[in-house]
Amino acid sequence: MTLKFEPESLKKELIDVTLSLSEYQIYSEELNDFLEESSTDDDDFETTISTESKFEFSISGVDETLSLSIQDLRNFTEELQTARIIDGLECVSNSRYLLKVLPHYDAENIHSQVLYYEHSGYFYETIADVDGVTYTCKVQTGFTIFAALAAKHMYYDKYLPLVTEDHFFIEVIHSKPVDIAHAREVAYAYLFELNTNLNISFDPSPRPMNVHFYDDTLEIESTLRFRPLLLGKGILELQKMFLKAASSADLEFKIISFVKVLEYVSQTATRNEINARIFSKLYRPDALNPTSEFVKELENEFKELSKFKKDKEAIKQTIISCCDYAELKPSISGFILKKIGKGDALSALDTISNVIVATRNQLSHAKTNYAYTGDECPFDELEVLCRILKICARQAIYWFNLQGESLRLA
Repeated sequence: MTLKFEPESLKKELIDVTLSLSEYQIYSEELNDFLEESSTDDDDFETTISTESKFEFSISGVDETLSLSIQDLRNFTEELQTARIIDGLECVSNSRYLLKVLPHYDAENIHSQVLYYEHSGYFYETIADVDGVTYTCKVQTGFTIFAALAAKHMYYDKYLPLVTEDHFFIEVIHSKPVDIAHAREVAYAYLFELNTNLNISFDPSPRPMNVHFYDDTLEIESTLRFRPLLLGKGILELQKMFLKAASSADLEFKIISFVKVLEYVSQTATRNEINARIFSKLYRPDALNPTSEFVKELENEFKELSKFKKDKEAIKQTIISCCDYAELKPSISGFILKKIGKGDALSALDTISNVIVATRNQLSHAKTNYAYTGDECPFDELEVLCRILKICARQAIYWFNLQGESLRLA
């Protein structure tokens, strides 16, 4: 067989391309065979490889193959050079934006079933022209540039494969290079249309990007210790709220949901504080023969305690009553640590409470005229606040459990 490349420079180009793709563990056995030996004496016919030729490419550990023409191969290789993964959730290149998502399964919705069983989003493609740029939006499954980058950086193992059936992406292909913010905006607009028109729901679903290789020789202790199960009045509601927050990947949702746990406990925490302070007055000797001065003092105490009607004060009292700063301290860093400064445990809890309430209000109120207090946690540190809130919520639930059922407001 005589092998020809048209043009002759194509062979060197293909050698360079296959070498580049090997970094991403992408190979074509057929093309490699051609490149390794361009002429044999076994046959008398001639084979020509041109820009119209197509080859099958595969990636290590993935059954799916890609059929690429020479021009497709050029474009694909160029795109990979510009691509990057952001927080395991987004992948951007010079011509594409990918958002990793997980679809909700709805047995009553045919579109949900098609995605779940057919793993195909072909039917849901749409095109939008915005400011001179053409955006092609679709639901993508299977092999993507996301998987190629994960392969290059070794973000996989046998327990975390490069491609699985539940790997779904919202893909936005743009005809011209655009800022990631614009591509992201189009992707979420597309998600909105899928939900409002077809009732298909997706959750952002980041891929773990730090692979810890599992040592199957490790052994778990035969007897792990657990506390007695928490049961009783009001406990189930709190546990549901806590687990809903803990299992979410959305940091903003986690914060709002963990605060709901504190709000639930706050009724009991504030009532306990009110009772303690009022009873401390009523058990004084002069309460048996109250004077006008004593009545005035009692009246002032009630006015002071009326502050707990405010959400901010109720949450603050809950954190002060239920939370142990010694356990919270190792999780505190950045903005919150600076806010705390060198204050004692009580003032630190007060500061943490202010940050929690201000950040919750900012996330909950979609107002353009929202008045900032200066206590709002920066968005790039929400994960730190989530860690703190999870501890606060857990401590609040255990505190609530310690109160007798007759004292729990639920």
